[in-house]
Amino acid sequence: MQSQTDLLILLGDEPIKNFLNEVANVPYRSLEHYVSYYGYGKPTETNICGKAIQVLPLAHPRQIGGLGKHNERWRLEHSKWEKTIAVKT
Repeated sequence: MQSQTDLLILLGDEPIKNFLNEVANVPYRSLEHYVSYYGYGKPTETNICGKAIQVLPLAHPRQIGGLGKHNERWRLEHSKWEKTIAVKT
């Protein structure tokens, strides 16, 4: 059975590299690369197996929460997104 979802949320680089790049022709290979094209937290339409799906790459929860070894940039980007964009959706 195929998924009927209209939104795919990817958390961090690994789902982009190991899933999305295998099933869709997208111009980015990592969250950093995605953000350089579209900005943080902005969904884009992608075709996966003949179905148009909104793809929303976000930082991994470890990054967002500032847990363990993390990149402060992603915590700040996500916090800004929560305050400005996520509230409107």
